[in-house]
Amino acid sequence: MHSFEEILGEARYRDANAWNTRVGSAQVGVSEMNWPPGRLRNLTAKYTTVVVYRSAACIQHEICGKPRPKRRFAPGDIVVRPSNMECATEFFDPVRLTVLAVENELVRSVTTAFNADVAEVIGRLEARPFRSPLVEGLATQLAACARTGGDRLYADAVSFALLHEIWRLADGGIDAREVKPSTLDAGMLARIDEVVAEAPNGQVSLGSLAKLAGMSISTFTAAMREATGLTPYRYVLNRRLACARHLIETTCAPLADIAIRCGFASQSHMTDVFRSKLGVTPGKLRRSTA
Repeated sequence: MHSFEEILGEARYRDANAWNTRVGSAQVGVSEMNWPPGRLRNLTAKYTTVVVYRSAACIQHEICGKPRPKRRFAPGDIVVRPSNMECATEFFDPVRLTVLAVENELVRSVTTAFNADVAEVIGRLEARPFRSPLVEGLATQLAACARTGGDRLYADAVSFALLHEIWRLADGGIDAREVKPSTLDAGMLARIDEVVAEAPNGQVSLGSLAKLAGMSISTFTAAMREATGLTPYRYVLNRRLACARHLIETTCAPLADIAIRCGFASQSHMTDVFRSKLGVTPGKLRRSTA
């Protein structure tokens, strides 16, 4: 089987101007590429692949040695390929793609939210392209995270939301049967607060918080909504905001140091959150309490 990096190496060999990085807890590889006409050799990925077409192109796939009909893909078309599937691709036109490579561990954690066989669900998606403005938009957000090195917890949340929506569509589109969430009590929420506060530079992952609560990511996300009315990302963001506000009001530490200590990506990120949530910048808040 081939790794994400090996396949991207083939892309560079083909002068596809591809770049890639891993986002969140390193469970999703993201690549944006401009692929020239030509054939991509047989490759067998060890992860589930989500491909979002950004431009129109005529393409023919060969799956497990069997050619598929030549097809014209339009911008916004999405294709999902399961892991361990041998695939060769002939590009008849140059094409722009966003490619997400999802580790099997994350796929398994998402699929626990649905009473459906994983292989069967992916098989439905693999058989035909589909369109979803939500999935396309979430893929765009992950690409932005990859370019800017955004917040790890945010990238985890976006990755989970994207996969959850793909599975929802594949498993019938509406009224998917989800597992009843477990409960997060006050003691567990307090423990989560401690972990967020003690994490180096405030960086925590969605998977680590779910593991702390003894839940899958899908169950943890549902339980957090049930307990607080917030997604895990929003909950942690509020804790970071409270931490930063306390330090700004009670210490003389530089704002840039406070931002990193409380888990913001940068001082400008902290400023944007303060302005959005509190209607005041950190600088103005400090001056008002001096």
